[in-house]
Amino acid sequence: MLVKRLKSKKEISRLFTAGKFLFAGNLKVKIRVLEKNEAVIFFGVSVPKRLIKKAVVRNLLKRRVREAFRLEIKPLYKKLLDRNIPISVLFIYSSSNALPYPEIKKDLVLLLQKIELHLFTADGED
Repeated sequence: MLVKRLKSKKEISRLFTAGKFLFAGNLKVKIRVLEKNEAVIFFGVSVPKRLIKKAVVRNLLKRRVREAFRLEIKPLYKKLLDRNIPISVLFIYSSSNALPYPEIKKDLVLLLQKIELHLFTADGED
């Protein structure tokens, strides 16, 4: 499975200008289909400092989102691999409270389903 970290400032700015926002519970995701020829997922997590003041809590929430993503991405990745579609995604935590892992996982699963609908339905393709 080819999941890479989203760390290029150029790609992050392209993601915000040309990407699509999807929402589910306390998570938002910004997604963009890339022009590459290999199925790769560029993945990032953001927990805004204005919502969660303490760095320790922000890092905890990022770890929870990354772990939920790692455990739940396999079905979507197989579909992306079959169609050879590369994407970049940035998950943004949007609650002002530190939520437990099961709630974060539930919201992330909903978002992954919405991403799948967006990518693989006729009206969702760009």
